[in-house]
Amino acid sequence: MGAVQFNLFGPPTITILYVEDEPDDAMLVTLAFQRVGPEVNVAWVPNAEEAIAYLEGAGKYAGREDFPKPRALLLDLHLPGLSGCGFLEWLSRSEHAGLPVIVLSSGVDSRQHESALARGACLSLSKPCSFDELTIIARSVLEHCLMPLPIAEPIRAAAAAFHAPPPG
Repeated sequence: MGAVQFNLFGPPTITILYVEDEPDDAMLVTLAFQRVGPEVNVAWVPNAEEAIAYLEGAGKYAGREDFPKPRALLLDLHLPGLSGCGFLEWLSRSEHAGLPVIVLSSGVDSRQHESALARGACLSLSKPCSFDELTIIARSVLEHCLMPLPIAEPIRAAAAAFHAPPPG
């Protein structure tokens, strides 16, 4: 199910792991997600090796209470050390292979976007030029990738049946 934590005193928390070597970009993405979904926690790591440690719960990321499993991963392709595409290859062979990955990278041509998709990314986008565009991307990620919870459908169906007019 991922890192959805139900809290009686606040909204559920959804963790997104962001693998990005530029701290300013990481801050802007975090602000965009907080603007559209205050229940979102963006966990930022600066390279693919740190992302692997985070996903494995290894080293400084050992405490799942402090470093919850992410529901999705945002990935820059241009990283120091192991590249974004190299990370996608690792991910496809790991126990985390079903984790939705959205590539968000600048200076990427169509061939690189296609390569990321072929390696398992569910979406590959160029980094937007404005904060408003970044906010639209964040909203889209939340609405289409993260927010539908399996338990919501039976609850909606039960509520609809309860409020339906009597037959005939």
